[in-house]
Amino acid sequence: TFDGCTKLTSVPETGWKDNMYYTFCNCRSLNQKIVIESASALQSTFFNCSSLSITPTLPETANASMDSTFWYCTSLEYPPQTPLKIISLCNCYRGCSSLKEPPIIPNNVGNILGLVQNSQITNITIPLDTINSYENALQNCTQLTDITWSGKRTADFNLNKLGAPSYTQDDIQELVPEHLEDLYK
Repeated sequence: TFDGCTKLTSVPETGWKDNMYYTFCNCRSLNQKIVIESASALQSTFFNCSSLSITPTLPETANASMDSTFWYCTSLEYPPQTPLKIISLCNCYRGCSSLKEPPIIPNNVGNILGLVQNSQITNITIPLDTINSYENALQNCTQLTDITWSGKRTADFNLNKLGAPSYTQDDIQELVPEHLEDLYK
């Protein structure tokens, strides 16, 4: 809708629904409250909205993907509540260098590739049950000190692929017994 409107500073706060694909992509000057009431697509909705520091409100549920939704929103500090039924968060918060709180990853999400690369988060909870694509999800998260796991992994999982820079191989091995024991015995 407004893809590439780099000087756009305001839009109606409410009334946003249905296909939000690329709606505010590259609107680098946009920084206001935006309420998305329903969505059939959320991919790249706020991609490269570098001034966006006011957390948008997303619908409570959306049977959609949030791939690249907030990629390069470098002023965003707090993620919105992740809608239920989201199936993918690939690169969703990648390049959000001001992000201080981790996004909540619903248990049904399968893809977290590049999820919070280059953010300032210090902790994150990752559900192991359904994650199948996770490479570099935590790459360059230099402030990350705590990974919490939920669920139990029943298929192969390579912890090194997450890209968590502050975790050594010994730290990773300590995580194995509780959540991944059946895979690494």
